[in-house]
Amino acid sequence: MYKILINILLLNCVFSQNISGTIQNESGKKLEGVNIVIPVLNRGTSSDTDGMFYIRKLPSTSLAVHFTMIGYESQILIFKINSEPITITMLKSVIEMEPIVISGGFVNSQDKSAFKISSIEIKNLKFSGDPSLNISLANEPGIEIIKMGSSITKPVIRGLTGNRVMILYQGAKTANQAWGEEHGVFIPEEGIEKIEIIKGPASLLYGSEAMGGIINFIPKKALIEDKQKTKISFSGFSNSTGYQSSLINQKKRKSWFHTFGLGYQNYADYIIPNGQFANNSRYTNHYVFGNWGVSKTGGIVRGAYSSSYTLAGLIDTISSEQGDRKIEKPWQEIGDHFNTLENTFWIKDWTIQPFISYQLNNRKEFEDEHNDEYDDEHDGEHNEEDPALDMSLRTVRIDLKSFLNNEDFNLVFGIQGMYQTNTNDGEEILVLDAFTNDIGIFTFLNKKINRLQIQAGARGDRRNVQFNGSNLNFLNYTYSLGSTYNFKNQVYRFNFAKGFRAPNLYELSADGEHHGANRYEKGNSNLISEDNLEVDFSIHIHSLHFSLDLAVFNNNIQNYIYIKKSADDYSHTGLPLYEHYQHNAQLNGGEFGIDIHPHFSHNTHIKFSYSMVRGTNFEMDEPLPMIPADHLYCEIIHDYLDSWIFDKMSTKLDFNYYFEQSKIAENEEHTDAYFVTNIGVKLNQNSHELSFHINNLFNTEYTPHISLLKEVAINEPGRNFVTKYSYNF
Repeated sequence: MYKILINILLLNCVFSQNISGTIQNESGKKLEGVNIVIPVLNRGTSSDTDGMFYIRKLPSTSLAVHFTMIGYESQILIFKINSEPITITMLKSVIEMEPIVISGGFVNSQDKSAFKISSIEIKNLKFSGDPSLNISLANEPGIEIIKMGSSITKPVIRGLTGNRVMILYQGAKTANQAWGEEHGVFIPEEGIEKIEIIKGPASLLYGSEAMGGIINFIPKKALIEDKQKTKISFSGFSNSTGYQSSLINQKKRKSWFHTFGLGYQNYADYIIPNGQFANNSRYTNHYVFGNWGVSKTGGIVRGAYSSSYTLAGLIDTISSEQGDRKIEKPWQEIGDHFNTLENTFWIKDWTIQPFISYQLNNRKEFEDEHNDEYDDEHDGEHNEEDPALDMSLRTVRIDLKSFLNNEDFNLVFGIQGMYQTNTNDGEEILVLDAFTNDIGIFTFLNKKINRLQIQAGARGDRRNVQFNGSNLNFLNYTYSLGSTYNFKNQVYRFNFAKGFRAPNLYELSADGEHHGANRYEKGNSNLISEDNLEVDFSIHIHSLHFSLDLAVFNNNIQNYIYIKKSADDYSHTGLPLYEHYQHNAQLNGGEFGIDIHPHFSHNTHIKFSYSMVRGTNFEMDEPLPMIPADHLYCEIIHDYLDSWIFDKMSTKLDFNYYFEQSKIAENEEHTDAYFVTNIGVKLNQNSHELSFHINNLFNTEYTPHISLLKEVAINEPGRNFVTKYSYNF
C-alpha cells in the first residue's frame, strides 16, 4: 500500500532529458572536481579530468543547476528541455561571493536576491564554544539573542522578536507559543546544513508572523551517491559541567535516501564570574529526527519527523552552591513534534510543490505559588505534582506552490492555509482554548534584464480566531518591490516591502497568572493587525581577497502591539497587572561588515562587523523597550594545512564589544558597555575533528541589555573551557 501511494504521488511526468557540458576557468583550463547538483531532484555529479559532466534521465522541464568549487564563485544556470552541451567558465574567488539561497522565493544566488538574506554554514557556527546554534547566531550583523541563561533563547532581527520573526524547521513554519518572554526556540542541533536569515518583512512569502524576517534552519543535504555516512559527536563544558552527545546517519540506495539522528544535552547550574551560581539554570534536552525521500520517474517525495523534549529551569536567584542536576521549581517542560510531507513534480515548464506539516507544541510550567494570601483563599486547588500551565498547540499547515523557471524570469504562485487549536489541561489558564484559521494567496515575479533583476509580488490573507464566544476576523494584504543591480564587482540592492501581523491568541485572550514572568497578564480583544513599511538599501563590493557590505533600513510600524504594566498596578491575585496596548512605532538602523582574506596569507580570514538599531514609540515619545545595544564584532581565523601530524589546524580569536544602552523606555534600566573575548583551536586528522575553546577568556562580568536576567542582576556565565570531538565514518 505504501509503495502504491508513492507511485501515485510520482506519476506526473516522464524522464527523458539529458544535460552535459564542459567546465573551465578564465584561462581556458579544464576544471576537474566541480560539484554539479540539481537540488530539486537530489541528483548530481562531478566534472572529470577533461572538465566534462553528464547527467542522464532528467524530467522534461527547465531545471536550475548549481556549480560549486572551492576557490571559485558559485553559479546557477537554467537548463531548458534538451539543451545542447554548453561550456561554463568559473571565476576565481578566495572569498565565496555568491552562496546559493532558497528562502527568497526562488533558488538564487545571494547577491541577486532583493531580500537581504544571510547564509551561514553550520560548520562555521559550530567552530565556537557556544552551547547552541541559537547563541552563535548573535555574531551575525543585525541578529541578537534574548536569553535566560543558555537554555531559553530566542532570536531578534533588527529589534523585532517573538511572533514577529518566523522560524522555519524541516521546511515548515513553527508555532511554539513565542509570545512569552521566556518561551524559547528549541531546534535540534544536528541535521542542519545551514541557516538562512531574511532581515526585514517576509510576509509576502511566509505570512503573518514574518513581518520582522525569518530564520530558516535548512536540513542537511541528502547524499548524491549510493553510500552511507555516520557521524558521532561529543562536547563538554567546564562552567556548567555540561555535556552533549549526538549521532547522525545518512544513506542513499538507488532512488531512496534518508537522514536520521538523535542527541542529548545536560547542564548543571552555570557559574557567574564572581564564583557564585545562577540557581536553577540547569536544563536537559533530547531529540530525535529523520528525513527520507524517494526520487522516481515522476518527481520526488520527501518526508520528515522530529521530536524534542526540553526541561529548563527558570532563574531568579544566585547561590553559593551548584547543587545537583535535578530541575527545581519554577521550570518548563516543552515537547515539540513535527511531521512533514512534500511532493515535487512537473507539468511542462512548471514545477508543482504541495507541502503539508503537522506540529504539536506542548508547554508545561511548574511553579511555586507566589502569593500566600491568594493561595490561602484557594487552598486545595493546587497539586504540587501537577503543572500550573499545560498548553497544547496543534498546527496543520498546507502549502501549494507552482514555479515557472526561465532564463529571463521566474514566477511563483502560492496558496497557504493553517488550522490551529490551543487547549489547556493545567490548573491555571493564561491563554484560552481557541481555534485559529489562516488562508493566504500570493504571487511573486523575478525579472532579469541584463545586470538588473527586479522582484515584485503581492499577497492577501484572512485570519479567523474563535475563543470564549468571540469570532474575530483579520484581513491583510502585503506587497514587495525590490531590485538588485550588478556592476563589475559591486552589487546594489533596494527593497520596499509591506508586512503585517495579525494579533496572536495570547495578545487577544490572555487572562491569568504567568508565574514564569511573575505577573498577571491580560489580553485585549479589540486589537487590530500590525502593519509595517520597510525600506532597505544595501551595497556589496568585492574583489578577489576582500568584500564589504553596508545596509541601512527604516521600518515604520502602524498599531505596534506591546505589553506593559497597567495603571491599575496590581491584579486581584496580588501580582503586578500587565496589559496589551497599541501605538505607532519606528525602527531604523543598519549593518556594516568587512571580510578579508589577505593576499599574503590566503589561509587567514578576518571578519569585522558593526550593527545598530533604534526603536521609537511615537505616541509615548520614548524609545521602545528591549532594543539591543550597538554591537561590534571581530573574528580572526587562520588555517594551517598539513601541520604537524594533522591534516589541518585552525585557530580562532573573536571579540564582542557591546556599547552602553542608554536609549531606554520608561521603567527600563540602562546597560553598561562590556567586552568579551573568545578563543579556539580546531584539529582535523582523517575522519577525526577535535576542538578546544575558552569562552569569556577574561571572566568578564556582564549582562546583555535584552537578557531576561537583567532585572534580577544575574550575569552571564564566566570563563568556560569547552572541548568538542566528532568522528565521521
